[in-house]
Amino acid sequence: MEESDSGLFHRLGKAASRKGYVSSNLTSSALQKINYREKASVSQGTAGSNPAASAKMKTFTEKVNEVVKKIPSGKTLSYKEVARKAGNAKAYRAVGNILNKNQNPKIPCHRVIRSNGEIGGYNKGTKKKKEILERERKASN
Repeated sequence: MEESDSGLFHRLGKAASRKGYVSSNLTSSALQKINYREKASVSQGTAGSNPAASAKMKTFTEKVNEVVKKIPSGKTLSYKEVARKAGNAKAYRAVGNILNKNQNPKIPCHRVIRSNGEIGGYNKGTKKKKEILERERKASN
């Protein structure tokens, strides 16, 4: 008998919390299984009432990247503001993780800072982030 996706995640979450960690192998496997099912349902036309609309849904990562691309040079947004504009105000830590993994130069992740005005992290180093932001501020004035 096949277990439902929600049941699988519930079991995995309970087991991981008892151990004090999350097993990335199990979580990754479960996510792959669900992703496979979603792709299959879209290709078979069974994903919701409109398969074309389901296939066009954007991931949170794609939404974050779109928001960050729209930040003008010389301006900044906080991780929390980006999360809110991407559709989940409480996912500001996820925004940081998404931007930390960004290698696309078309996405200016250096323009995202902490809510308290501090620079925050940057995958090329905080010194580089400060330099870029300062250069952009001067150029925009």
